[in-house]
Amino acid sequence: MHRTAWMAEQPDDSPFLQVIDRTVCSFIKNGTHFGFNRKTGFLELAILSRKCPFELLSAGFQRVISMALDLAWRACVLNPHLGLQATRYTGGVLLLDGPELHLEPFWRYQLVRDLMAAFPSLQLVVTNHDANDFVSHSFGHIRRLSSSGRLVGPFTEEELED
Repeated sequence: MHRTAWMAEQPDDSPFLQVIDRTVCSFIKNGTHFGFNRKTGFLELAILSRKCPFELLSAGFQRVISMALDLAWRACVLNPHLGLQATRYTGGVLLLDGPELHLEPFWRYQLVRDLMAAFPSLQLVVTNHDANDFVSHSFGHIRRLSSSGRLVGPFTEEELED
């Protein structure tokens, strides 16, 4: 079932909608509400309480919101017994291949940090050709692999400066 149709079928007080709202807003600076508008039949995001239809958002906003929405939806549907804690306690592995190819630098910088905060029980496997996207992240969470798949170790300062 399409996520929008699923959201439209949920009652207004659904804990699943609360989880999705909270999760999506955690990815958007000053996001105050995300949900399905029953009057218009469209998804909308409120930033500083100003509503905007999803379709009118920039491609970067749409991509990040779509990813957050899909992951939160899956956590809720697969683990309904977790209720409002579904995104916190749903485990699994998320493979994110080449985010630098599809997102502006600002979104790339924020994306991994936001994913780790919103889905702390997920293991993230991110392939990336630009080590600078991870400079601000805790290096305890980053593993560097060679082209053959062997663990190489941490990045050196020289590599990050290039």
